[in-house]
Amino acid sequence: MLSESKGGKAELEGALAAPFHGALRGVPRPLRVHVEIGREGHPVRLQSGSVGYVVEGFAYVFGTMLIGAGLYLVMRGTFPTWWRRRLLWPLVRVTPTVSHLQGWAAIGLGISVLAIVFTTVAPELVAGLLVVLALAAYLVGVALFVFSTWLSRRPA
Repeated sequence: MLSESKGGKAELEGALAAPFHGALRGVPRPLRVHVEIGREGHPVRLQSGSVGYVVEGFAYVFGTMLIGAGLYLVMRGTFPTWWRRRLLWPLVRVTPTVSHLQGWAAIGLGISVLAIVFTTVAPELVAGLLVVLALAAYLVGVALFVFSTWLSRRPA
């Protein structure tokens, strides 16, 4: 045995106690240990493996709906008449340009959501590229949303 501290609970806690909780010398490679960190005596909240698939399904639907709504706004150039004023809250004057920009923002955010979801099934390299694409699409979508909101609020 290389080194072992007494069993049971630690008497010291915090960052200053770290030197007292490890081996004095290094642990040789064949003696690696798998450690899971969790809360003692408390069950893990997401115990079912199917929860991830349900969340992925909702994300697919949400991303697709965002892209569909964005395509609608880009093609029509106006929001649907059945939308109440409160659904258009940040916008003051809705012009075709503002509608087009809002549509492109929705498409960017939808692409971002779908790219993140596809990372769960893609190989590592492709998943890394998808994450970069998702971040870029998100930033472009947010920038277009902020710009179109500013455009709708500036004086004519």
